[in-house]
Amino acid sequence: MKTSVPIVPALLCMLSLSIFNANAGNLTVKPVKIELPSGEYAGCFVQFADGSIKQFKTLKLVTGVFKTPHLLANDSVVIYASQIKAYQNDDCYAVSQKEFGDKTKTFVAKDALPGFAVRVVKGHLNVFSIKYYNGHNTTEKLFVQTGDQGAISPCTHELLEELVKENSDAVSILHVKNKPQGEAKKFLAAVETFNNSKLISRN
Repeated sequence: MKTSVPIVPALLCMLSLSIFNANAGNLTVKPVKIELPSGEYAGCFVQFADGSIKQFKTLKLVTGVFKTPHLLANDSVVIYASQIKAYQNDDCYAVSQKEFGDKTKTFVAKDALPGFAVRVVKGHLNVFSIKYYNGHNTTEKLFVQTGDQGAISPCTHELLEELVKENSDAVSILHVKNKPQGEAKKFLAAVETFNNSKLISRN
């Protein structure tokens, strides 16, 4: 017995798929503005999902076989990744990737909780790094933020050139020819140069 497929539903399905595929190339990651703790918070602290901030004497990242990665505050308080927006301990300052509007997620805890990006440069421009396994090797993706309260955006050559355009040394670094895998180091060097010039101009 032959099974026939209704023609109208099949045509509608094909039309929907073609429209989706036509628009897929136009999807872009929009900058996300988030409210993060300012510099007044020193030492160890956690910013919870509701925005509240609590400071602790100690804050340790706990990982291990058959353990859900979590933070241990003051050697007794267990805090899970789903509960928080950002945290800082003796090792790093990290922000939940949910705040970035980016689909790339990390699921392995090494330097930070799974699903969190580590701030690798702090200054007039902040840079956050996520490292993830792409199926062949570990890949690093950078995000840039202006100040502590600015939008966090995927770090691209075009965006960074616009952000550091007032500093010729930083712009020159961006135009150095190198291998694609060295792009992240070039971005970081340009931001560091720009931040240092801002620091000098304030003194």
